[in-house]
Amino acid sequence: MQKLFETACLIQPHTGVPFPITPQELQSRGPPVATKAPASFEKGRVMELNYSALFERKKDSHVWVVKFDSPNHDYFQALNQTFIDIAANYENVSNIHFGEVSCTKDFETCQLGPVKRIPILKLYTPSATFTLSSSLDYAGITSWIKSKLESQGFWNETEAKLIRPRSHINPLSLITVLDNKNMDILNNGSLWFVKFYAQWCGHCVTFAPVYLDLAITLRNVPGLRFAEIDCGQFDKECLQYHVMSYPSTILISNGIKDIYNGKRNVEKISTYIMNYISKHPDEKSPEKEVDI
Repeated sequence: MQKLFETACLIQPHTGVPFPITPQELQSRGPPVATKAPASFEKGRVMELNYSALFERKKDSHVWVVKFDSPNHDYFQALNQTFIDIAANYENVSNIHFGEVSCTKDFETCQLGPVKRIPILKLYTPSATFTLSSSLDYAGITSWIKSKLESQGFWNETEAKLIRPRSHINPLSLITVLDNKNMDILNNGSLWFVKFYAQWCGHCVTFAPVYLDLAITLRNVPGLRFAEIDCGQFDKECLQYHVMSYPSTILISNGIKDIYNGKRNVEKISTYIMNYISKHPDEKSPEKEVDI
């Protein structure tokens, strides 16, 4: 069990996911996962800002989208990568910039922000400042940026220059996104392999492309379906399956559950699933197969 927890994000008892959180509270939870951010977090169009850089740049006629968090901490790895991906879409837009401030490293800048709890995003235009503290996922952030640029008259010029994001998150809709309204689909007769995750979990970020590759690899297996649910948003639904760490993966078929606790790579998980199917041939329904 110890080995599993070394590569998983444990759910915080009673408090749920740690958003939002003050910089002081974050520091009390222990040191960052690394003293230096992963290399991918240092690339792209996201500029590290301190007090002088942030407030000097606010004086120009451009738009700044700034993320306040603790970029090196494992709680924020998912948000870091999402922010980088969004910034990359604006590569050809010269008057819109992306930056980040580490509130555990540069507490003064966050205080003067003012930023009391992290993570939080602020969008600065020459005439207004906007704040986003919820829906900090890809869809939520992109929609928020668009709405604020529209309200300030920046969007029409910006839209034509955007680099359209690739459909790399869920191509061909191979992975069903679960929520509090469609969980009953797990009882439709198919054999479901379900990923339970949280956006703040760094291990979930690492596992996401592996899970997609797995779904692509096994997409033609009759009766086998893939799904995922964000336990940060739908914690009650996840607790029904006794999920205690993220990411967790469970095979589900008409109420029968089998938890996968092995290594998180395509080869090992594929072997596990195919072995399970060979031992339980009646738990998959070929007639439910979706032609993709």
